[in-house]
Amino acid sequence: MKGWHPIIGKLIEWGRDPRQLDDEDVTSPSVASLNQAYLLAICGGLSNISFPQRAVSNDDGGIVFEYWDGPNFETIEIFEDGSVELCCFYDGKLFGRFAQRNNYD
Repeated sequence: MKGWHPIIGKLIEWGRDPRQLDDEDVTSPSVASLNQAYLLAICGGLSNISFPQRAVSNDDGGIVFEYWDGPNFETIEIFEDGSVELCCFYDGKLFGRFAQRNNYD
C-alpha cells in the first residue's frame, strides 16, 4: 500500500477541492471519476499491484493513472461517468485495450 499513498493523497486533495484543477477548457474530475479512482487505488494498494508513477486529470472530468517500465507503458483512464479503460503499450504500440463501462444510466 505504501507506494499508492501519494496517489491516494492526491485524489483526496482533488476531492476536497476539485476546482483547483479548473483552467480554460479543462473540466475538473467529477465525483464519479474521483470515487472510482480512489476505489481502484485502495484495491491496488491492498492487492500489492504496482502503483502508477502519475495520476493526472484527463481535462474532461476524468483521471488517468500512468505506469511505465522500460518499453512497457500502461494507462488506466477513469472517465467522467466512472467508466474505466486500461490501455497497454509496448515500444509505443498499443497491444491491449480493456474497458469496463458504467451502466448506471
